[in-house]
Amino acid sequence: MNKSPLTISLLGLALAASALAADWPQWRGPNRNDHSPDKSILAPWPAGGPKQHWVSKEAGLGYSGFSIVAGRLYTMGAMDDGEHVVCVDVATGKKLWSARVDDRVYENNWGNGPRCTPTVAGENIYAVSGNGRLVCLELNGGKPVWSVDFVKDLGGKIQN
Repeated sequence: MNKSPLTISLLGLALAASALAADWPQWRGPNRNDHSPDKSILAPWPAGGPKQHWVSKEAGLGYSGFSIVAGRLYTMGAMDDGEHVVCVDVATGKKLWSARVDDRVYENNWGNGPRCTPTVAGENIYAVSGNGRLVCLELNGGKPVWSVDFVKDLGGKIQN
């Protein structure tokens, strides 16, 4: 597995600057239409682009998208011991917690690591590892609630 970390870089999309920004709780946003109801986004952007507020190199490797709810950013990444869901404070970029959800790392010729955007619903977060483990975690702290493996438990197949 390539051990170089994925860099999270939020470039002044007003999300890092304000916990009042609209939530983005799942893939493609609140209504899965890629439209943000947030009115605080810079329009137009400054000539030099938006200001970088922070950078994190603690999210691991992969192609996960981001969900943002109540000032917390949730994503996934492959680390040395498997795939994790990671929670980051939007205002500071500080990692609040990381929960291993699969001890395996999905690998293929197009890049290793998870591809899932975690979904936040109520007090839980849901995510699927690259190898097909669906997990439900507590939103605060990442404690496992339940999990099911699409391959081992349900006879599914991983597409390569």
